[in-house]
Amino acid sequence: MEVEVLLEELSVHRFRAWTSRPFKLSVEGATPDESVASLKQLLNDRLSRVRVIEVEAGAPPENPLKAIVDNLRDNPSVDEVIEPTVSRSKLIWSHYESLRARHRHAFAARSSGMCY
Repeated sequence: MEVEVLLEELSVHRFRAWTSRPFKLSVEGATPDESVASLKQLLNDRLSRVRVIEVEAGAPPENPLKAIVDNLRDNPSVDEVIEPTVSRSKLIWSHYESLRARHRHAFAARSSGMCY
């Protein structure tokens, strides 16, 4: 987790490292490095006792593909493409079933692994 830390010079040998929400922590030290190290330790101590989770509020986000599907659903040119495709698919499947019925022994050999 990355946390923004503000470093403030209070006087010649005094610095404050602090964070805002959600932690609101503040530490002072003699040097910038000391202040930041102390704040980091304090953050790690705090985070070791909590869990960070995400919660959705409000309506769930809409599926981005829904808008595309809605546009295609009422589009007559889509029907012009889909109808022949479905018809062709049914025709091919019917030929396949017919061949399978006539040549059951060949299909059985292939599905059993006997055909090389």
